[in-house]
Amino acid sequence: MSRRWNILVLAVVAIGGLAIGAAISSPEAWERWRERSAGKAPQAIPARPRDGSNNSIPDARSRPTSDLAEAALDGHRPALEHSRPGELGHADVRMKLLVPAYFYPAGKSLDDWERIFKGALRTPLTIIANPNSGPGETEDANYLAVIHRAASSQIAIAGYVDTGYAKRPTAEVRADIEKWIRFYPEIGGIFLDSQSPRAEHVDYYAALRTFVAEKISRGFVITNPGTTCAEEYFSRPATDVACVFASHEPFDNFRLPATWSGRYPSKNFAAIPYGIEGEAAMRGSIRQAASGHLGYIYVSDAKSPNPWDHLPRYWEAEVDAVRRVNQRQAP
Repeated sequence: MSRRWNILVLAVVAIGGLAIGAAISSPEAWERWRERSAGKAPQAIPARPRDGSNNSIPDARSRPTSDLAEAALDGHRPALEHSRPGELGHADVRMKLLVPAYFYPAGKSLDDWERIFKGALRTPLTIIANPNSGPGETEDANYLAVIHRAASSQIAIAGYVDTGYAKRPTAEVRADIEKWIRFYPEIGGIFLDSQSPRAEHVDYYAALRTFVAEKISRGFVITNPGTTCAEEYFSRPATDVACVFASHEPFDNFRLPATWSGRYPSKNFAAIPYGIEGEAAMRGSIRQAASGHLGYIYVSDAKSPNPWDHLPRYWEAEVDAVRRVNQRQAP
């Protein structure tokens, strides 16, 4: 009886070993098994293309949505509903990129969109899409494709709408927001450009923020006063993220108001300096943003009249600099 029992135990152990070996036959599976054995929560591992290529995020039309979601940054929630920009990535992320992608997603410019998606695998970012100084008058298949790709990968993407510093009638602004939702139902939020910085216009923007929240599940609003605005925009609130610096003027002179900015998290503040020449100057701007309580940054080497019509030459280095900030290292 004892001998039979020993044989039975050995057989069970052997079968279990074979099962574990099959389950962890790939490096990714082995890593997940090792983390579970150590009592750690398994980290998300970017999916590999099934065609064997080196492209980390192939065209959205060639892969199921579930695979695209696996290619999102570590820590992104797997839910299908939209992510808000302040919630992307790990809770301790200090800085994210805010990319005004004002270039058409086809032809040569599609290469820059590919670079954005690849950058999103390394550090969290939010994209601003702008087909025609707004949503345009009809949907565009190329914008449908990149917006679907961003949404499927849990990358926050916002649609551009101009507000004319609160001089544009609210009905017109709402109409543009509704066009974004009708043409591109996967859009995650709205970017309200030309925000008035004055406290007297807080009601105008607070009402638009409420409108977006009612129309888009987990919808967010980014506004662009281009300069420091009244505190009421954050205390009300009338925005989720405000671009408090958008200029070619020296960024190293910029400071948030010391009297009240510390009451709000850094994820409420963004800066998009442009005309910044060279990688060293770019990294200096990233350092300035990190030390200045800014949770969003985008540095461009382009100049007026449209500093957002292409990615900077140092884009990959900029992604690396923001990633280093999030790793508590010097950019």
